Amino acid sequence: MSARRPGSARLALAAAACLALGSCDAGPPIPDTDLLLRVSTDATEVELGAPFPITVVRVWSKALVPTAWDDRALAPLVVRLEGTTRREDARRVEETRRYRGYAFSRTDVLVPAAKLVARPREGGADTTVRAEPL
Repeated sequence: MSARRPGSARLALAAAACLALGSCDAGPPIPDTDLLLRVSTDATEVELGAPFPITVVRVWSKALVPTAWDDRALAPLVVRLEGTTRREDARRVEETRRYRGYAFSRTDVLVPAAKLVARPREGGADTTVRAEPL
């Protein structure tokens, strides 16, 4: 029988988690821009009331403070958040929001260009970017 030091199991678990995380694919680099908003879907046509994927990607410099995201920016679509991920590098933050979207119109639906507004941390004028309409 071997004696264990207190906390050695936690240390072993932490080491295993670090190794597992280190082997995960971090994905492509965060876009090299101060402020970006992209709203996209891979659906070219949708059925009335049938779900389809929508992805919102927001990127901002750590020198900026962005406004909070509001799902109403995707109106007239009805959306349900499926998940949010966030990653950072030394200079930027990338937030990805994945939705299930629903259209309840029998005619074509246009989602106007959503906008992202950010204010410099040190003060100054707001910066605004717009996504392409969807």
